[in-house]
Amino acid sequence: MVEIKSPRVIPLFQADRDVKKVGAKTKNLAILLNKNIPVPDGFCITTAGYQDFIKLNNLSPTIDMEIYKKAAGDMHWEEIWDASLRIRSAFLKSQIPRDLEKEVIKYIRPYDKSTKFSVRSSSPLEDSKKNSFAGIHESYVNVQGIEEILKSIKLVWASLWSDRAILYR
Repeated sequence: MVEIKSPRVIPLFQADRDVKKVGAKTKNLAILLNKNIPVPDGFCITTAGYQDFIKLNNLSPTIDMEIYKKAAGDMHWEEIWDASLRIRSAFLKSQIPRDLEKEVIKYIRPYDKSTKFSVRSSSPLEDSKKNSFAGIHESYVNVQGIEEILKSIKLVWASLWSDRAILYR
């Protein structure tokens, strides 16, 4: 049974409280929003939501097997590409936890059906004083409708395991 962590989805204006749960990009957007600087409103899935997805779908063994089967310095580019493909495929075949899906839908419903969203990553591990992951992970813009938003969330999470992202890390 998967232990549910909370909160898994929060409104953007609350995302300025803990960078470890939302990442620096989201925290900075929340700070701007709370200073009345024009930023599109929205919501974010916290690291707890991502971890629940990993646990529910038992993805950690797949990730570990693919990433640690050989020392990184001993892997050829093609092996990294293959490992990345297998991990991303596992993500795309997996299901978003039903409770998490319901939380996301709760945040989408108040918006007009014609509203277009941006779905992008903001992992706490992405941007730091040492590293910038700008352009490494996928972003999806003009995403419309609940099903497309949920699909885009999985695509963004899968992109955390692209060959580019793995090599960069």
